[in-house]
Amino acid sequence: MKVKHKVVYEKGSSPQNEDAYSINIEHNIFAVLDGATALVKNNVNGSTASRIIKEHIDSADSKVDLLSLIIDANKKLGEEVVKSLSDTGITSIEDVSKEARSSTGLVVIKLENNQLHYLHAGDCMLFVQYHSGSIRSLTYDQISPLDAISIEKAGIVKKRLLNEGKYSLSNQEKAPEFLKEVRNNILPTLQKNRKMLNTPAGYGIIDGSSEAEQYLEYGKVNLNNVSKILMLSDGLQLPHIKAGGSECWKQTAELAFQKGLHHLYQTVQTLENQDPFCIQHPRLKPSDDKTGILIELS
Repeated sequence: MKVKHKVVYEKGSSPQNEDAYSINIEHNIFAVLDGATALVKNNVNGSTASRIIKEHIDSADSKVDLLSLIIDANKKLGEEVVKSLSDTGITSIEDVSKEARSSTGLVVIKLENNQLHYLHAGDCMLFVQYHSGSIRSLTYDQISPLDAISIEKAGIVKKRLLNEGKYSLSNQEKAPEFLKEVRNNILPTLQKNRKMLNTPAGYGIIDGSSEAEQYLEYGKVNLNNVSKILMLSDGLQLPHIKAGGSECWKQTAELAFQKGLHHLYQTVQTLENQDPFCIQHPRLKPSDDKTGILIELS
C-alpha cells in the first residue's frame, strides 16, 4: 500500500494557532488536533493541550496502540496543566474547573495490514472515500449542538447591538470590537457548555482528567476499496451550509474529496473574509484555525 498525503495548516483570527497535526510516515500514523483555550483568565491556552498530545503522538512507534497512546498523553496533559497552575495551590487536574482547563479535540489514525485504526474526541472529523465515490464518516461531531446554542445566543446579541446603532455593517474596521462585545455577552453560555465536557449530556474531549478516557471513541475498519482518507479540524467546515451538524460535514467532505484540500481551504477563507461581522454565515469566530490532512491510497 502506497500512501500520499497533503496538508493544510493555517492560523485563524486568534493571536495563536491552537490547532496541531502529526504525521509519522514511517509508521503510517496521522493526527489532527484542535485545542481550546480556558474560558477564564489563567494563561492556560488551547495550544498547551494540542502541543502536548501532538508531541506524544510524534514519539509513537510501530507497536503503539492508539488508545494506550492517547490515555498516556492525556495523563501527561493533566500533569502539565497542574504544574503550570502550581502557584495557585492546584495539586490535581480535578481541582481545576472544566472551563479553566486547556483541552483538545483530535482524530488520530494508524494504517496497518489493510486496516485503519482510529481514535476520536471532540469535533475533529474523519472520512473515507471509496473507489465508487461514496463517502463514509467514521466520526460524529458531538460539539455541534452546543455550538448551535451559542451561535443562536450570539445572533440575538448581534441584532440588539445593530439595532441600538452602536455598530454599522458598513464600517468593517469595527468588526473586531463588535465580535468582542458579542463574545463577552455570551461568555456565560460558552462556560456553561464547557462544563458539559466529558459528561453523558455533553461531549468527549481530552482535558487531562480521568473522565476523558471514558469518552474516547475508537475502532478500526478495513481499507477494502478505500481510495482516500480525510481528517479535518472544524475550522475547515463550510460556514455557508444552512443545515448544521452531519449534513454540513458531509458537504464539506464532498468538496474536499472532489476539489482537494487546498480548494476547501480557499473556499472557507473567502466566505469568512466576505463576512467579517459573522452575520451572513453565523459562527463564533471570524476565522478559526484550519488543519486538514488528505491521504490518497494506491
